[in-house]
Amino acid sequence: MKKTIHFLKKIAYTILAIVVLVVIILFVTDNQYILKGISDVYLRGRTTASIEDSKDFYCDTIETAYPQPWKKAKNYNANPLTPTLQSYLQEFKTASFLVIQNGELVQEHYFEPYSSQSKTNSFSMAKSITTLLIGKAIEENYIESIDESMLKFIPEYSKDSLAKFCTIKDLTGMTSGFDWDDNYYFPVHHMAKAYYNDDMDEVVLTRKFIQKPGTIWEYQSGTTQLEGYVLKRAIKQPISSYLSEKLWKPLGMESDALWSLDHKNGTEKAYCCIHSNARDFAKLGQLMLQNGSWNGTQVIDSTFIKWMKTPTEISGKHYGQTIWIDSTWKHPFYMFRGHLGQYVICVPSHNLVIVRLGELRDTSVSKYSDFYHPNEVYIYIEETLKSIKNKS
Repeated sequence: MKKTIHFLKKIAYTILAIVVLVVIILFVTDNQYILKGISDVYLRGRTTASIEDSKDFYCDTIETAYPQPWKKAKNYNANPLTPTLQSYLQEFKTASFLVIQNGELVQEHYFEPYSSQSKTNSFSMAKSITTLLIGKAIEENYIESIDESMLKFIPEYSKDSLAKFCTIKDLTGMTSGFDWDDNYYFPVHHMAKAYYNDDMDEVVLTRKFIQKPGTIWEYQSGTTQLEGYVLKRAIKQPISSYLSEKLWKPLGMESDALWSLDHKNGTEKAYCCIHSNARDFAKLGQLMLQNGSWNGTQVIDSTFIKWMKTPTEISGKHYGQTIWIDSTWKHPFYMFRGHLGQYVICVPSHNLVIVRLGELRDTSVSKYSDFYHPNEVYIYIEETLKSIKNKS
């Protein structure tokens, strides 16, 4: 018995020594962020970031004022979701599903434990919001134009021979040529480090440009983070407070929102992580449908909004300025899109906004489009039109 106890103690001490050694190595190699990733993800039985992780990070509050609730349509929730849609939403652990048509709330469904007040992670839908704020900053003369050089605001790259060609338009259109690739699942990766590390400057501003800007299209969170630096330095205030002043308050959002930071009083993750609810995300879609107008006021310049949702040749016409687009399908649409299936989908031909927020996404490829547009988007549109009995 004593030998067994001695043997088990020896194993325990060996494991402890290995753990201590690994921790030391992580700190020496500046990869200590992995410990936070393990704690927040793997020890909770997950394989990637979560829509509920606002509590795991420092956040700035995006304040609202004088909330303006959505007007409910006469047929509000009168027609049930189609069996296909109901099953699909449940299978992929949907948190919220909401439909706006003609500026009125038509369908609204929440799945336990979520409610209309639940704040969930936008993930990359924040990219589109960041670009909306770039448009406002241009309108207010903080930025001269979309053709202005990135170096004016990020001089750290003045010695990079390719960065001198990078304009703000290259950042919003994903043609920066930056050395970055998105991967939310691999822990030893700059994407995970940007998400879990407490120093965004260290992660982003130390990487280089490897292609001449304007020559290739590549979707990159790092490129939008550079866009965030441009915006924050141009307006000389936190992006969160600017979002509050220019969109959250003017649109009468129903609730305050949160924007994740790299550390306390730090930098917003411009490429992701605005935590809000379906009703308020839907207002951003409605603003896009209305070309930047809200209650008779031009909140964002209409020319800029139209430019955002115009597909670019270099992207194969599936992308605009941080907006995903399919202009050739029978129900043309554009959308904000985020990790794990966060969507604000705008269907202009039906004056329709669809918001889907949830924990999982269908990874199957669409039969209607190339691999850039997930199959689930087309299902959400098709089945929604059936459920609201839209004959237009």
